[in-house]
Amino acid sequence: DSTLPNALAVVNPHRPDSRYPFADLSGAGVSFRVAEALVRTLGYSVDKFRQAVLDLVAIGTVADVMPLLGENRVIVAYGLERLKDTPRVGLRQLIEVSGLSNKRLTARDIGFMIGPRLNAAGRLEDARLALELLMEEDVETARRLAKQLDQHNRDRQKLQQAILDEALAQIEQEDLLQHRALFVRSLGWHHGIIGLVAGKLMNLFHRPTFVVSLEGEAGLARGSIRSIPAFDLTRLLAQMKPICQKCGGHPAAGGFVVALERLEELRSLVLQMAERELTDEDLIPELLIDLEVKGYEVNGRLMSELKLLEPFGEGNEAPFFLCRAVHVIGSRTSQDGKHLFLKIRPEGSPVLDALFWNGGGISFEPETRLDLVFQPEEDTYYGYGTLRWCLHDFEERLEGEAPAEPIS
Repeated sequence: DSTLPNALAVVNPHRPDSRYPFADLSGAGVSFRVAEALVRTLGYSVDKFRQAVLDLVAIGTVADVMPLLGENRVIVAYGLERLKDTPRVGLRQLIEVSGLSNKRLTARDIGFMIGPRLNAAGRLEDARLALELLMEEDVETARRLAKQLDQHNRDRQKLQQAILDEALAQIEQEDLLQHRALFVRSLGWHHGIIGLVAGKLMNLFHRPTFVVSLEGEAGLARGSIRSIPAFDLTRLLAQMKPICQKCGGHPAAGGFVVALERLEELRSLVLQMAERELTDEDLIPELLIDLEVKGYEVNGRLMSELKLLEPFGEGNEAPFFLCRAVHVIGSRTSQDGKHLFLKIRPEGSPVLDALFWNGGGISFEPETRLDLVFQPEEDTYYGYGTLRWCLHDFEERLEGEAPAEPIS
């Protein structure tokens, strides 16, 4: 619908008649540019204004999963610099509670540590708690609010895991993987969490995923959608609109509200369209490797060069490297059993640390040889930087197997 609201001004870089050179600003980015124009018009210092708000604009841009390209890249790069010395008492306390003090902050820290804590209150209860933290000037009060948000985030994680476990059980019991789209539903799933669960399931099974919370008393179903690159949601959302009371989104994600009596009609539409438009090949995830390297090439110089490409994030992902015939020296899982920590020795290199997030169910015998796809990162857990490989995929090398041809 291209009809504009009846307003004095509608500022949206996606308007067909927009002359602004960058269309992918977040809501925080648009607000920033509008406020900046007002500051300039009123004759105040634009530079002082930018210094006052860039930390918040960076958080909004990353947390909204906007592409870190063009203007967003500039906003986040300068915003991260501002964030490490932010004058906001509340943000400083949140950074400390998140375990990020005395660390060089990255966009990943916003996306996985700061953003989720700020969002947690709104997902479970009332988002005003996050606003109070950002506005608070008293250290003790800010620390209390930061700890509350941290606890909300822990509660959110537990609730998310419970819903995920229930959805996984439903997928197995009802053999839902026979379809090219996943459609799971249940009574009482928290509507603030189902989008996160949809994202998890989409990543696990690499197919369009619909997670639906049934509200029996209201006679409604609220759903969240996440999709894969091969299945653009735009056309599906257009066909869903006549069925749904509310419906919207973009090519990769969406949401809807539908009357319970029409939920099965909606489910049939979704599954039929996915069956018609997706192939078995579309459901196989792709991992694009940027460069094959020798172990000794992953060093401090490479890490310094990679920093020049930051900030990494949506649309500007950190490069993936492939290293072959890496020896596993030993491994252990995290205390909760979810993650796998390894000691590895690439050929011609000393023993290194490696981490496989959510790889706790994998085990390797000592001296196993692996071809590894990884992203190198600086681990500052103990207060100083050490090189660690963050693993994303592997293939075991059989004894006596000839080396593979290098990728081009």
